Amino acid sequence: MQIGADINFKKTVSEEKLFFHHFPKKRITRYVMMILPMPNIKSAKKRDEINARNNKKNTELKSKVRTLIKACLVAATSKDEKAIDEKLAKAYQAIDKASKGSTFHKNKAARLKSRLVQRIRVLKSEAVK
Repeated sequence: MQIGADINFKKTVSEEKLFFHHFPKKRITRYVMMILPMPNIKSAKKRDEINARNNKKNTELKSKVRTLIKACLVAATSKDEKAIDEKLAKAYQAIDKASKGSTFHKNKAARLKSRLVQRIRVLKSEAVK
């Protein structure tokens, strides 16, 4: 079904509360496909386009960060310090870029970097043993 199709559906407040009560708030999109009416106002249409573009950009950035973190952890199991440093620098750069915009909050970026370094230290010590 097309997102933004012209379908008019309204629920009463009690039905809506009853409906959303059964699903955790963070996971509504996994269980329910919400069909929203297309906006008629020009600024609302533009806002939809901008939201779609930003969503795509944020998804790509998050995916890139996850991939680089995994590459860091794989490199940490080897004994090559230079490879670890290169991968860590790339991961830091991607995390900082994501936190510079509105993809990650600055505290989340700091937490990701801190945990990444901790995990690398553990993997390095295990690789030495």
